[in-house]
Amino acid sequence: MCAGALLVTSFGCGNDGEESRGEIVLKPFPYVVTRCGETDAGWTAHQELRIRQPDGTNVVVKEFDFGVVPELAALCPIYGQGRAGAGAMAAGFIQRVGINPQASTIVFEVTDDFSILPNRPLAPEDEGIFAVRPDGSELRRITSASRDPTFRFVIDPSLPLGVNFNTNWPFTFSPGGNKFAFTDRGPGPAGEEAIQVFVFDLKTNAKRQVTKLPVILPDRFIREVHEVHFVSDDLVAFVTEDAAAPARRNIVSTDGRGEAFAVLPPPSFGGGLSPFFRISGSRREIGVLQLDGTPVNGTGNVFELFSVDFRIDPSTSAPQISDLLQLTDFKRGDTGGAFAGAPITSDGRRVLFVASADPFGRNPHENCQVFSIGVLGDRLRQLTDFDTSNRSAGCGGAIDPADCSFFFNGQDVEADAVVLNSTCIPGGGVLNGDQLFEMRSDGSGLRQITDTLGAHLDGPGPKIVELPGQMYYPEVFR
Repeated sequence: MCAGALLVTSFGCGNDGEESRGEIVLKPFPYVVTRCGETDAGWTAHQELRIRQPDGTNVVVKEFDFGVVPELAALCPIYGQGRAGAGAMAAGFIQRVGINPQASTIVFEVTDDFSILPNRPLAPEDEGIFAVRPDGSELRRITSASRDPTFRFVIDPSLPLGVNFNTNWPFTFSPGGNKFAFTDRGPGPAGEEAIQVFVFDLKTNAKRQVTKLPVILPDRFIREVHEVHFVSDDLVAFVTEDAAAPARRNIVSTDGRGEAFAVLPPPSFGGGLSPFFRISGSRREIGVLQLDGTPVNGTGNVFELFSVDFRIDPSTSAPQISDLLQLTDFKRGDTGGAFAGAPITSDGRRVLFVASADPFGRNPHENCQVFSIGVLGDRLRQLTDFDTSNRSAGCGGAIDPADCSFFFNGQDVEADAVVLNSTCIPGGGVLNGDQLFEMRSDGSGLRQITDTLGAHLDGPGPKIVELPGQMYYPEVFR
């Protein structure tokens, strides 16, 4: 196991003891940083959108000071205890973010419509959806903000933080890089207002509603329409989720006709498409599917990694599932974690995924780890050795300060690397808040690439929390 101190530098050799192959050079990408804490004047907050540059520096594109907010005396500690920076969407102004696959255009959304902080109105010119170049130039407002909040939450005293929170923040782009998709409110089949999928074209500066969905009544904190992403330049996939029915995967054309087609597993498959499953425009995709049975590490459903083959339906030109190959058999409820799909290595031979299993006796506390496996289910490898020295919550979350968890945030095929969000310290231990890391697909080159303050809520001195939140890395289309 490689050892290392908590620094924004490499944590060493990787699992196979390979020497460094030089620094990983990532594409630019946007991410949000939110800070709250005590000052002499009272509890205050600050939020900013940063663009990380290939050389590791940051350009700040937009920032907001909230002034003195007495309510933060209660809210800021909850934010810090959760250690998940995206939770700031409930109070902050910066909401959705995205970047096109070519890494040439970044879009982000600013609105005060859904902030739980009182009396903090934005100037009209500060609200809306904006576009900017990765170097911070050519900032411009392109359309109004969505009326569909990026988050849902309910008060639940049975949970550690007393709240159940669900988010879905990306603006997702088409392969050509000129269109991005998101949810907003629009007319349904009978003219009723409902959550719909919209596409904005950067070339024409036109926003188009592409679905005609009826009102959907989801569970209290589940988004009724989510996981919106492009399959091709002309097709968008999305999930609809009703409290009384399983999640349904759909595909719709961007031409505005509004007719959506369901994507279903073959009749022989004894399970369902999980919320972590991604529809692909390629002939093969890797996804996490839901199986019948009780997981060995808790309650709920079993999730396993599958290779999914697609065929193109000639009547709709949309992909449909033709075959499934199960890659893992851990019988656990957190295989795949919070990542929609799983990145395939640049040579196309292996798949990276997260799991809390212990197939090699190297993960006795069942911490969340990165594994890789061949696309045919062969040559399973454990790539990380995170350890908290106590029984872990696995890949399902890390509310307990002694626990750690992480998930994939993106993949860079040219660099043969992935971007991770983690509360774990390589070599053992946990962070006091999320940080972003980079790592090659063979497990080497693991390096922390953000240095936010984390959560400091105990001991002498002012309480302060600073965490990275929403981020998006240029998507890979194969």
